[in-house]
Amino acid sequence: MNIIFDMDGVLIKSEYAYSLAIQRVLADHGVDVDLSYIDQYRGRSNPETWQEIIADFSVLDQASDYYIDRVFSYREEIVARDGIIPCDHILELLNAWHGKGYRMSVASSSPMSEIERTMDALGIRSYFEHLVTGEAVAQSKPAPDIFLYSAKLMNLEPKDCIVIEDSSHGVQAAKLAGMYCIAYVDPHEPAQDVSLADEVVEDYRDLLDRKL
Repeated sequence: MNIIFDMDGVLIKSEYAYSLAIQRVLADHGVDVDLSYIDQYRGRSNPETWQEIIADFSVLDQASDYYIDRVFSYREEIVARDGIIPCDHILELLNAWHGKGYRMSVASSSPMSEIERTMDALGIRSYFEHLVTGEAVAQSKPAPDIFLYSAKLMNLEPKDCIVIEDSSHGVQAAKLAGMYCIAYVDPHEPAQDVSLADEVVEDYRDLLDRKL
């Protein structure tokens, strides 16, 4: 079986760090938003996220790269404090699927440096054939580009791939790519609309003995 994983919110508990960092950057510039505003950008690339945020608030008068750099700086503080935390039972699932010979790749909107750091911190890089960043494709999720590119790297047809996603944009991208999509929903995270997914799981242990 051929599995393509998103990273943030699927492999690691990192969405909260990005959300808090964005909220803090906005507060620094006199913009107060609650986390529900930021949640709408889950799964999107950083440049596209900030293009839209800047359009929403006229007080933001710097280029996107300025705000992205500030977000990463604040996120680093959170990671230094909390570490890189794997999603519950994901390491058990990856080990089981690797042992079964499943082919696996990562397709994340995060920069490659973040993807590689996560792989190395959790000791899971060897499980994945390819690591694909949103920087490698023209359009970010919800466009299907990143998943289609991942399938191409694996020499697979889209119909032969399963995507595991956690965000509304990610699920949309997987379905537009013509792939089967399993939505992982962490009950401790803000709810996302994953109604387009083919199935939803809240506990990775439910997939351990599944024949995919």
